[in-house]
Formats: sequence, structure tokens, C-alpha cells
Amino acid sequence: MASAAEGDVGTVAELAKVLRFGFEELSLNKLATSLGASEQALRLIISIFMGYPLAVFYRRYLFFKDTYLIHLFHTFTGLSIAYFNFGNQLYHSLLCIVLQFLILRLMGRTVTAVLTTYCFQMAYLLAGYYYTATGNYDIKWTMPHCVLTLKLIG
Repeated sequence: MASAAEGDVGTVAELAKVLRFGFEELSLNKLATSLGASEQALRLIISIFMGYPLAVFYRRYLFFKDTYLIHLFHTFTGLSIAYFNFGNQLYHSLLCIVLQFLILRLMGRTVTAVLTTYCFQMAYLLAGYYYTATGNYDIKWTMPHCVLTLKLIG
């Protein structure tokens, strides 16, 4: 009876080894290297193309549903895609969005709110560029923050 249990453990270990090998083959880094691109660029392209099936799902199943379901869907999918792209650096975007919400909520539609928004977002973006600067182009959290800053300035 003990030999049967040992055989099961051996079979499970072999199966785990095969699965681990299979997942190592599916690495984004290896795929990006084989395509001649960086892993960050591949993640960005994948996340852009993930928007299409998500849009189809939204249109087919959530279009005329309650607004709280739509907001939950957009929040969950947006945060998931952002985490897929930027990992733990997502907190930069969350921090700026929460602070922007507070600025608009507390100051309202005033010139002071516009100036505060411009100064804070631009300073945060420039500080991000300064602290993450490297010799070559990297896709980091500063890219979506630049889009956010330009939209708020516009």
C-alpha cells in the first residue's frame, strides 16, 4: 500500500514538472525576444488588442444593464490591464487620479482648480521622467500619465 502512495506522489511530481516546463515556454519575455521586441512593448500591444474582445463583451452583455455594473466592469478591466502593463507601478496612476478627483471635488470649477491641476500633474510627470530616465525608450507608468496630463491641460 505504501508503494502505491509513493507512486502517486511520483506521478504528481512528474506532472508538476511537465506543467512548469510548459509555462516556462509561454513566457512573455521569450516570446518578445523571438519577435525582436521588448517585453514592455509586447505587453502594451497585447493590452491594446485585449480591448476589442472586452468591447464586444460589454456591447453584447452589459450595454443596457445598470450603471453600477458598467462602472464595475470598466473599473475592474481597466485596473487589470494597467496592472498587466505596469505591475506595482500602477500606484502612480491611482495616486494621481485620486488626487485629481479630490481637487475637482473640493475646489470645483474654478481657476484655482485648473492651476492646481496643471502644476501638480505636470510636476509629477516631470519628476517621473527625471527618476525613471534611462538611455533608451522604456514603456513605463509615465506614458499613461503623460496622456492624462495632456488631456487635463487640453
